[in-house]
Amino acid sequence: MNLAALALEKRPITYFGIALILAGGLFAYFQLGQLEDPEFSIKTAAVTTTYPGASAEQVELEVTDRIETKLQEMVELKCIYSNSRPGLSIIKVDIKSEYWSDRLPQVWDALRKKIADIEPSLPPGAGKPKIGDDFGFVFGFLLAISSDGYSYAELER
Repeated sequence: MNLAALALEKRPITYFGIALILAGGLFAYFQLGQLEDPEFSIKTAAVTTTYPGASAEQVELEVTDRIETKLQEMVELKCIYSNSRPGLSIIKVDIKSEYWSDRLPQVWDALRKKIADIEPSLPPGAGKPKIGDDFGFVFGFLLAISSDGYSYAELER
């Protein structure tokens, strides 16, 4: 027996199944998120410290290593990346994936406290470390190409 013959033979069950699928679809449709740009949390922070006039080696030894050593005391950290340039130290910190957006503010506060603890031991002339932990902005980009004498297919190509 094929499916069509079975559906015609058992009409009440078929109608009930269709009604159940339609009701489930309507329920799911109205439960969909309606934000144009959904919220998401980025679990990365950047610690930037200036040290004018210092070479990359001095920045590495006197600023980057001290900050990295202090940050490695945090149990929430997944990974640390650093880049020392002449006069500038950039340290990127990744947080473990088990820390969701509701717990991230506490993690960023702990990070700020660690940076505040190490700040007095930085060399004279080094700037105050700046912590960037808010990367939640979403920007759109629209590009249009036009030209006289070319067809749309040629412009697309």
